Amino acid sequence: MGSRTDLDLQLFLQRDAPRRVYFPRDSSEKTTRHWGQRKLLMCEIKFILDHCNPGIREVLYIGAHLLVIADLFPDLHFTLIDPSPFHSGILAMNARFRVINRLFDESMAEEYKGRTDLLVISDIRSANYRRESTDENELKIHRDMALQ
Repeated sequence: MGSRTDLDLQLFLQRDAPRRVYFPRDSSEKTTRHWGQRKLLMCEIKFILDHCNPGIREVLYIGAHLLVIADLFPDLHFTLIDPSPFHSGILAMNARFRVINRLFDESMAEEYKGRTDLLVISDIRSANYRRESTDENELKIHRDMALQ
């Protein structure tokens, strides 16, 4: 992976940052639906930048759907593990992606145990707020966290 010494990544807005006037968006739909996904993306990018070194060649991504990450790190290969169907764009980039359509379990974890040439990202999510009650979702979130 290339050098990132010239990269000035700031995670927090500084007090002396330039100011802009706020304009309310009265006529447009206001939604925070994708904020969680954006925060996750930024955390994944920072994780790779902080931990990737010349010995790392692969990212094991559990619960994966990540075209943006792949574009940002062209020297890395990705093993994507998810029981859900993958985006067609990922399937078309098969030279850099190994796709495994199944649930990541303890037996699979044993296969990767002890490897030092990969980074592991886990984003297991089974909750569905549109189809299930709050209690059902909370139970699924608890189970997902235990799996991770």
